[in-house]
Amino acid sequence: MNYRKHVLLEEEKAEILTRHNVLRTSLADCSLSGPLTARSMPNLVSI
Repeated sequence: MNYRKHVLLEEEKAEILTRHNVLRTSLADCSLSGPLTARSMPNLVSI
């Protein structure tokens, strides 16, 4: 596997993990605050 491709894969993986964490945080916010609030919606929409 060439180096450039490896770096791209690592960046892609990092991005996916970041999105996953944002989603998980948003869902945690939602469960704490009950129904979806305007505050937690932008995070969900931006994914």
